[in-house]
Amino acid sequence: MNESKISVRYSKAIIEMSREKDILETVKSDMDFIGQCLKQIPELKLVLDSPVINTSEKRTLFKMSLGENIHPLTLSFINLIFTNRRETYLEPIIHYFMYLYNKEIGIKPALLLSPVKFDPALRDKIVHILSQKLNIKMEVQEQTEPALLGGFIMRIEDYQIDASISSQLSKIKKELTQ
Repeated sequence: MNESKISVRYSKAIIEMSREKDILETVKSDMDFIGQCLKQIPELKLVLDSPVINTSEKRTLFKMSLGENIHPLTLSFINLIFTNRRETYLEPIIHYFMYLYNKEIGIKPALLLSPVKFDPALRDKIVHILSQKLNIKMEVQEQTEPALLGGFIMRIEDYQIDASISSQLSKIKKELTQ
């Protein structure tokens, strides 16, 4: 079974379990917390990925370090992951869980491309205006793309808003050469 099937199945399972118990927000907070721990503590990820360390030792270490800070349902789900020896897939499971959670509450993923990093106030203003115009909620990721020269490109699922200078220059060049 490949990584994407594993992450999809486990993510759907925890979403359904948490929805049934009416603790989706709590589980989402737990998944955020675990995801942040995996990003900020590289040793934790190394331990989870290590084939040398026994699964029961990984489970014990995980429970001792994070177990008190997460809901019992989330902890039992993590124990299931360890039981099935899928701990190396924990990060993709969390990532897909967040995707499903955002989809369920109506938040669309968006990518904001710009030649330089936006000032937070300007970024928030752009996101606010586009959210109102398109009548959607967005979770925005920023990425710098120096080839744009200026302006920005916003990608929201299959929709793209191109307000970049490089695109405008290309249009002008095309018109002049025809």
